[in-house]
Amino acid sequence: MARRNNPAARLAFRRPIPYVRAGRKAGKQDRRKGPMIIIDPLIRIVIVALDIYIWIVIISVVLSWLVAFNVINTRNQFVYTIGSMLHRLTEPALGRIRRFLPDLGGIDISPIILILLIYFAQMVLVNILQSLHGGPVVVN
Repeated sequence: MARRNNPAARLAFRRPIPYVRAGRKAGKQDRRKGPMIIIDPLIRIVIVALDIYIWIVIISVVLSWLVAFNVINTRNQFVYTIGSMLHRLTEPALGRIRRFLPDLGGIDISPIILILLIYFAQMVLVNILQSLHGGPVVVN
């Protein structure tokens, strides 16, 4: 009975309280935080870069239509520079897709397929982020 009344003895038999940080128990999640410091921002940067690339593809398509219908003229140095830059940025991806597409006449659906593939890659990256965080995440 002397042990129960002794405060030092009561502390010795008490179970340790787990270290709690931000509402979580210490354990695997805290050990995973190290790689998350680098992986999370990298995945978010890739998602933003893919968003920018989608806009580059859309602008390239619209510019090619404007040139094809003689709305703008490529003899203008600025228009030629922008068109050349957009062509160099989009043609490697679009050319690979065009190799697998059948000939549809004058219709080129490779930009649509590229945008769908980019959306698919973004969804995969968001799912990776959700699995790393253990729940839903806000990307944008």
